[in-house]
Amino acid sequence: MPEPNRRRWLRRPRFSLLLSALVGAAALAIVLVGGGGPPTRHSGTRPPPIPSGGRARACITTQAGARYTAGTTVTATGEATVPERVSETAVGPRAAVTVARGGSFTARVTARRHIEVTDRAIARARRCAAGNSPTAARGLAVRLAYAVARVRARRRAVSGAHRGLASLKRRVYPLVLVEARSAALRRAQASALAARPALIRAARREARRRAGAA
Repeated sequence: MPEPNRRRWLRRPRFSLLLSALVGAAALAIVLVGGGGPPTRHSGTRPPPIPSGGRARACITTQAGARYTAGTTVTATGEATVPERVSETAVGPRAAVTVARGGSFTARVTARRHIEVTDRAIARARRCAAGNSPTAARGLAVRLAYAVARVRARRRAVSGAHRGLASLKRRVYPLVLVEARSAALRRAQASALAARPALIRAARREARRRAGAA
């Protein structure tokens, strides 16, 4: 092939070069539009809004304490009986006569003692909540979890206080009963002692009458 013809075959027409440049520019424009450009930044310090139809969700575990005091009055009744007996002798024209007089004096006393038991308890709870923002969701979850933990802690404290009160009552009742019986005995003895002079006088009159010394 002659050299001039070879050069004409290797040289591309100017129209082909222009067409290639236009196709390349169009492809670059399509790539830029499809990529959407650089990501959009939110101004200020506010977090990006939650997508439409979505809510932030948080789960929180917390604990709460409670205190409860249970009280009651332990009551016991004690009873005691004290016998009292006296005798008097009178000497008269008929004979020497001895007369006895006596009786039983009973007293009943009720003793009372107030007792209290305080119990403290701690409980944990976990709750989840949704909100318009993560902060709002966490705040609501904390409040819900604390409320549940508070109820649980109070139930435990009430139950513990009543169990402790029942146990204490079983230990205290014998002591209160002893107090009641002791008080009843003292009262019966006092009644017998107070009645003794009247018994003596009655026995003396009867002895003198029988002896003929009246």
